[in-house]
Amino acid sequence: LISGGGSSLMTYPVPGVTLEEKRRATEKLLRSGASIREINQIRAKMSAIKGGGLARACHPAAVVTLAISDVVGDDPPVIASGPSYLPPDYLPPTGLLPTHGHETSRQRELDRYTIIARSSDAIRAAAELTSERGVRTVDLGELEGSTIEIADTLTRVVATTRAESAPGEAPTLLLSGGEATVQVRGSGRGGPNTELLLELGRRLESPRGIWALSADTDGIDGTGPHAGAILTPTTLERAAELGLDLDKALQNNDSLGFFSELGDELVTGPTLTNVNDFRAVLVG
Repeated sequence: LISGGGSSLMTYPVPGVTLEEKRRATEKLLRSGASIREINQIRAKMSAIKGGGLARACHPAAVVTLAISDVVGDDPPVIASGPSYLPPDYLPPTGLLPTHGHETSRQRELDRYTIIARSSDAIRAAAELTSERGVRTVDLGELEGSTIEIADTLTRVVATTRAESAPGEAPTLLLSGGEATVQVRGSGRGGPNTELLLELGRRLESPRGIWALSADTDGIDGTGPHAGAILTPTTLERAAELGLDLDKALQNNDSLGFFSELGDELVTGPTLTNVNDFRAVLVG
């Protein structure tokens, strides 16, 4: 059973690398804005159990994996850094080969890797729920990149949606999953989802009629007890009344402090599952 978070929770460094060295390397990568794919590729190189290490240790027994994907593209080598995944053309070292060649092929056929939950499942469930309430939904799929890049994309889609909406038409809900990354420069608290909402709020010329939610489905967004936050039509107005400076919050990576002052942080507690980020932007 494999899920997001497995890279952090299951550790067995290769000889010559200490656990502390792996921890420091991972922390630097997380703060640099690297994607989970890039981070896990490096993690696998420093691990004797990631990158198929667990599967190699299990062979010649068959390995059956049920995985919950928290990565864009649902790529098995990236989910939890792929401890139980080996490519179909993998051949074990000579010392592990069964007596007959056909037994090696048969053993590989017995291996199973099945993804049982992913980002698209969360988006589909949200779309079904909102459609029942008469709200038109648009599935934007998985958006991956920096908070700035994703905020730019969402801003363009919001503008297009508004331009194409007829007066009196039902609101449109823009749904997306994926992964936002952020480069940490300041000393504030927050995470990619709350910072993404600040970037989106700065770009919206007229926030009236726009509601946005961005959260990590595991209930923890970066640092702090929050899953994400909500951007409302009055967020910028209320922030100005409280003397909150959106640009300074972004410069200090203090998105959680910004939304906490407004009471708009989203706190769910641990959800005990993880299919990466979830976003919903309602265009009225």
